[in-house]
Amino acid sequence: MAYLLVLAILLLSTATVFCQHNSIVMTMMLRDEAVNIRTNIPLWVASIEYFVFLVDHRTKDDTVKAIGEVLDGKRQYKVVSYEFNGFGPARTESLEAAWKYYPMATHVWIADPDWKPEVDTIDASTLNVYADAFRFKIYDRNGFSTRRCDWLLTHREGLKMKYHLHEVLDIGETYKHMGTDFVVHEIEKEGTWHATVGHGNSMSAPRYLFDLSMLAKDQEFYPDAPHTHYYVGVTHEAYADQLLKDGHADDELVMKHFNLAIKHMHHRLASHYEVEFLEERWGVMMVLGQTYMRAKVSLVFSVTLILLLFLRWCEISFIVMCYMNCFYS
Repeated sequence: MAYLLVLAILLLSTATVFCQHNSIVMTMMLRDEAVNIRTNIPLWVASIEYFVFLVDHRTKDDTVKAIGEVLDGKRQYKVVSYEFNGFGPARTESLEAAWKYYPMATHVWIADPDWKPEVDTIDASTLNVYADAFRFKIYDRNGFSTRRCDWLLTHREGLKMKYHLHEVLDIGETYKHMGTDFVVHEIEKEGTWHATVGHGNSMSAPRYLFDLSMLAKDQEFYPDAPHTHYYVGVTHEAYADQLLKDGHADDELVMKHFNLAIKHMHHRLASHYEVEFLEERWGVMMVLGQTYMRAKVSLVFSVTLILLLFLRWCEISFIVMCYMNCFYS
């Protein structure tokens, strides 16, 4: 009789799993994103049942109007105004709002407005509720390189993200994840946030300067984190390098940031952590080597070359003078 009871429970559990209707609530942070809303959100409607939009209070375009145009009568959604204080805190606020308004959803997807989905690859029914996160593929803005992202989660209360820049999940150092075939493309368009705040693009000098302002907050809140040490170093290097590419005339400013890059990357390499991404350690070795080549060796080489050219000029001048003296004597 006990065996029959166990079998009945197993069958009931299996039936519950198969009858479960998966639904996804998607969260996005928006600032001047009307172009991306009108372009990409219609593609998400096929696989997303609920949306939560955090709209930056500084937004100047018709982002909110665009949301209504696309979703009214098609999907449930909430628009929440917020004041930006870093990416991690904002993502956490969006997750809290997703749980507050749509706790009935089985999964939550943390997305960016410039993500264009490959609609045919996304099927919510393939997800389960046993994994903590579900890994999908993102094609980078260059259209070639890709990365894997775990920002599709089993929906529950208390989900968080951390760091003010290059935010990551804050759901424990180890969590269960499952792979998916879901694919999105990151596409940067004219007339979106990058342009409206004056950054031009995600690799411009003003954008790197903005990134450094966010990293200053991480140095305050996460001073011992390898994540902070890594990004502070490589971002100083990226900013200095972009200043050079832009023909910036202030050599002192460029060298200041190259030296700060070297200082922080050395700290990243010399430090020991309980948990770290080894890719960051290898990456900082490569960037540090490049920085020495640009900021140190190239400077010494330039000074040495100028000195050699000067000595060579003196030598040639001396030979010419001797020849002229001999010719006219």
